[in-house]
Amino acid sequence: AYQPRVSPDGDWLAFIVLHEGQAQVGVMKLNSGEWWVLTRNRERGSVNSVCWSSDSTRIFFDRVFDLPVGVY
Repeated sequence: AYQPRVSPDGDWLAFIVLHEGQAQVGVMKLNSGEWWVLTRNRERGSVNSVCWSSDSTRIFFDRVFDLPVGVY
């Protein structure tokens, strides 16, 4: 896992995790340590970076597949 980002409210950690050989978005609830992979679509390319919305309700990320393909 890399590029960890703590949510503005301090409750969550978003990060990039290698899942089945491709970078995807992972998230962890900090008070429990439980984590899971949020994205799994291999056809849209690898996740390049993650960031939180200011109210901690959304995670924004971008994907790269030879070229940038968008922000989600």
